[in-house]
Amino acid sequence: MTEKLPSTQSRRFYADKIGSALGKSVDGFIEAGRWLIEAKEGENKLPHGEFEKMVADDLHFTRRTAARFMEIARHPVISNGTHVSHLPPSWGTLYELTKVDPKVLESAIKDGRVNPKMERKEVTELLPAKSRKIKPRQADSHRDRIVAFADGGMSSEQIAKEVGLNGRAVRHVIERETARRKAVADAEPEIDVRTLSLSAQKKVELAVRQQAQQIAAEYQRRFADEIKQHLEDTVMPHYREMEKRYHDLSESRTKGIMDRKTFRLIWSCLHTDSRKSVSDEKLNEAFHLFSRMETKLMSEKDDPTPKFKMPTTFEEMMALKQKVSAERKAKRDQHAMARRH
Repeated sequence: MTEKLPSTQSRRFYADKIGSALGKSVDGFIEAGRWLIEAKEGENKLPHGEFEKMVADDLHFTRRTAARFMEIARHPVISNGTHVSHLPPSWGTLYELTKVDPKVLESAIKDGRVNPKMERKEVTELLPAKSRKIKPRQADSHRDRIVAFADGGMSSEQIAKEVGLNGRAVRHVIERETARRKAVADAEPEIDVRTLSLSAQKKVELAVRQQAQQIAAEYQRRFADEIKQHLEDTVMPHYREMEKRYHDLSESRTKGIMDRKTFRLIWSCLHTDSRKSVSDEKLNEAFHLFSRMETKLMSEKDDPTPKFKMPTTFEEMMALKQKVSAERKAKRDQHAMARRH
């Protein structure tokens, strides 16, 4: 950056220079960082508070982003013009490279480990082991569910939709589990059952059946837990809301049935002194309000509130399902017997 600066500079001057530089890839990121340093710390720095306003209002990025551009410009290896063509054109990756020891970085540029196609995640390979931040894969927290669904025959796309991850992450979990199982199988000696005695073969067959039953039972348990959780999150809140409405309707019959405004509106439409001057709009409003209060105005004897116990838990819902299924089966049996006779 060789341009001669006047004694004072405006936010607009620096913002224009930085914005223009950011369109030039690697050398532009370095230039933008230098202009930011000049605007904040140089001889012609902006007045107090103007730098922050420029970053937020003119450049539209955070102070943290500005600090990263300045780190890129300060790094002795990255800011060296002879290395620009070998660096990745991503300021995020360049910032991660500022954490690498300069000697290690120069060596990595020479042997090609650092190149224009390098991704941010590859930078960790250049850092000392103790300083690497290894983040757990998001899919790992869903591993058991993914494996259970895969064992049950679901496709990667179906599993991804069920657990809320992308298909690639799900496939990685399945591939790792497949590789793990293969490694376990390869590590164990292969046994030819035919070489065993008849009693031993029977024991092996029994053990295999028991293991298969255990796996099937575990899958069913996991699947049922998933279904239960899904119902608790989606269907059951609707059932609880319906039950609350029934309860509120029943309770309302022991309280007032309308507010004073509604009462005055209906009263004015019925009174002999005022009903002739009431507009059609008011009459229509009064009619609808009065119609809505039918269940509240009628006695419990003449218009009983429907009695229906809504299930509020998974267990109650399953019990209700079994009861309804049994009632339907009984009706079908009755119809079948009637047809025979």
